[in-house]
Amino acid sequence: MAKNMKYESVKPLANRDYEALRIQFGIRVKYLRISCALSQEELAVRSRLHRNYISDVERGRRNISFEALQKLADGFGVGIQDLF
Repeated sequence: MAKNMKYESVKPLANRDYEALRIQFGIRVKYLRISCALSQEELAVRSRLHRNYISDVERGRRNISFEALQKLADGFGVGIQDLF
């Protein structure tokens, strides 16, 4: 961030922009899961997350936490950055 940039100039995203981000991320997770030939159940077990949670993430219905991101990355055997 630039030294002279003030926090007041940083504008939050509109709610629909967050929804679009969740949907895009979910599409990416589903793509990775299918590419690895994993079912939602298998990914859930590997990630130590519930299958319903995986489903909600893939459909863009979950605002995933950093902890869940790390678990998901562990389930795929990749770093968090590879989920994006």
